[in-house]
Amino acid sequence: MKFTYNLLEEAYVQFNMHHIENSKTVQTSLNVQRFGIPLIYIVVAIVLSFVTEMPFIFLLLVFSILGLGWLLFYPRYFYRSIKKRTEKFIREGNNEGLLGMHEMTLTDDGIIDVTEGIQTSATWQSIQRMTEDENNLYIYNTSMSAYILPKQELSNWQEIKKFVQKKMD
Repeated sequence: MKFTYNLLEEAYVQFNMHHIENSKTVQTSLNVQRFGIPLIYIVVAIVLSFVTEMPFIFLLLVFSILGLGWLLFYPRYFYRSIKKRTEKFIREGNNEGLLGMHEMTLTDDGIIDVTEGIQTSATWQSIQRMTEDENNLYIYNTSMSAYILPKQELSNWQEIKKFVQKKMD
């Protein structure tokens, strides 16, 4: 099965966001940061109540409001920050072979991906998993990288998905 598609920066950013949102390591880090800081605020309120003449209830209220704000808004900041950094990184250097036109061939042995001047391949045994979101199919060839197939570029993306699933079984 052979097909061509154009991989745009937007699809690459979507892959990174999808990967981050589904990574246990990143989610653990996010939760430590999200819940740890409000706990530190409470400790600061307790320490300040002993060090200063300010009433504990007042300090607890102020730092609890700060902690609640952090708890509610930090995830949005976290994801927005990662998205902006990803966009910045992709514009920073030479991305030959990553973005642009791809000609992919799915064979009985594996995947062959040809871009301007670069050819990569992977056997089906080396494919770790396939996931998707509303915009793309992601065929992971390592734990952190994947072939990104934009659904809007592929009229037969469901057929491709079935073929890959069959080869991975």
